[in-house]
Amino acid sequence: FASPSENGTVARPGHSVTLTINAGLQDIAERALGDAVTKMGAEGGDIVILDPQSGEIRAMASRRADRQATAATALTEPYEPGSTLKPFVVAALLQRGRARVDEVVHTFGGTWIYNGRAIEDDHKASSFTLADVIRFSSNIGIVQFAQRLTPREHYEVLRDAGFGAPTGTTYPSESPGRLAPPKSWTRQSPASLAMGYEIMVTPLQLATAYAAIANGGELLQPALIKEIRSADGALQFRHERRVVRRLMRPDVARTMRRLLKSVVDGGTAEGSSLATFAVAGKTGTAKVARNGHYVKGAYKASFVGMFPADAPQIVILVKLDNPSKSVSGGKAAAPVSKAVLEAAIAARDAA
Repeated sequence: FASPSENGTVARPGHSVTLTINAGLQDIAERALGDAVTKMGAEGGDIVILDPQSGEIRAMASRRADRQATAATALTEPYEPGSTLKPFVVAALLQRGRARVDEVVHTFGGTWIYNGRAIEDDHKASSFTLADVIRFSSNIGIVQFAQRLTPREHYEVLRDAGFGAPTGTTYPSESPGRLAPPKSWTRQSPASLAMGYEIMVTPLQLATAYAAIANGGELLQPALIKEIRSADGALQFRHERRVVRRLMRPDVARTMRRLLKSVVDGGTAEGSSLATFAVAGKTGTAKVARNGHYVKGAYKASFVGMFPADAPQIVILVKLDNPSKSVSGGKAAAPVSKAVLEAAIAARDAA
C-alpha cells in the first residue's frame, strides 16, 4: 500500500453501469415477497422476473431471516425444485416422439410401489393422461413416463436445460447447483429426478429454463447488465441476446405452454389465475432436506408462471421457504405471482 505521505492520484469519474432491472417491477416484487413471507409465516423466499425473449432479468427479490445471507440468494442458494421440474421430462418425451399428450397411464388410485418405495399423488385417480400428469402434478404418472428415457438421456435433458452449471450471468458467487452424473445414481434416482429431487437448482436457473418454454424453445443466457458507458459517455458494453442452445422445438414449446395453461385453468395453480389474461405455469411443493434427511413438515413452495400464456412477455418464479400457513405451491406461491402480475399490469410501464 502507498504511504499516506506520498502523492496520490486525483479521483476521476468512472464508468456508469445500467442494469436490466426495471425499477417498477423490482419494487412490486420486493413488496409482494415481503407481504407473502409475513402472511404465510415463511422463513424467507425469492422472486425472479425474466424477459423470456431477451433473457434480461427485470426483477430479483430475496428475503431471509438470516441477516448474514447474501442479498442475491436467487443466484447463490440452490434447492430441490420438486414438481416444477416435471415439464422438462414431458417436453423431452414429446421431442423424442415417445409419448402423446392424450396417452393414458395407470395411477393406481394415488399410491404406487416402485422399487420398494411408495410414490403418492395428492390428486388421486385410477389413470391420467400425460396432459393430466402436468395439470394435477402426478408423481406416479411422471415416474412412469420418465422410464422411457435412458439414464443418460434423462441426465442430458436436465443438463441441457442449464441445471448443474452457472447461468453465465455476471455475478461472482453464482451457484451452479447440483446435478449428479448417471454413474453415481441409485435405483431410485430416475424416479426422484422425475419428481424434482436429487437435483439442486437456483431460482434463476429454473426461471431461465422456463423462459425457453416461453420463447419457443431457446435457452438464453440471462443478463443483469444492460450496458456500460465510460465517463465521456462512450459505449463500452451493451447486452445482446445470446442463445446457449435450442432446448426444444417450437411446436413442443407451444404444446408445453398449452399444458401449463391447464395447470392454472383448473389444475394445481388456480390461485394464479387472472380474470382477463391467460397465465401458464407449474406449481412445486418440495420437502426440505437437512443433514441428509428430509425434515418433517418443512417444504419449499414454488410456482413458475408465464404471462400471457400464448405469447409470454414475462416469466415469474416465486419460491417461499418453509411457509407455516400453507405448504403447497398452489396455495402459498401461486397467489403471489398473481399479485405481482396484477400490480405490473396496473403500473403499465413495469415491463
